[in-house]
Amino acid sequence: MPGWYSWLVVVGLTVASMGAALAVNITLTNRAIAAERAARLANEQQSAQARHATCLVVIAQDDAFTNPPPATPAGRKAAKAWHYLRTTLRCDQQ
Repeated sequence: MPGWYSWLVVVGLTVASMGAALAVNITLTNRAIAAERAARLANEQQSAQARHATCLVVIAQDDAFTNPPPATPAGRKAAKAWHYLRTTLRCDQQ
């Protein structure tokens, strides 16, 4: 066999192994990106559900303190706090 044939095999195998490593790397990266996107979507859904549940409680408490209005100073303070929380969490915008 001629000497150039050995060099061609060495260079060819090197290029082929680099190509295979690149293909594996790209595939694994794409899988990791897809898994991260799915996890982020699931987290956003859970956050939305938790926010909705929190707003249900806040709205119920705010309504309970609004009608009839509280007679004591502590009751008025609690009513303001629940209303502030309702406004801060933007529960009426859902």
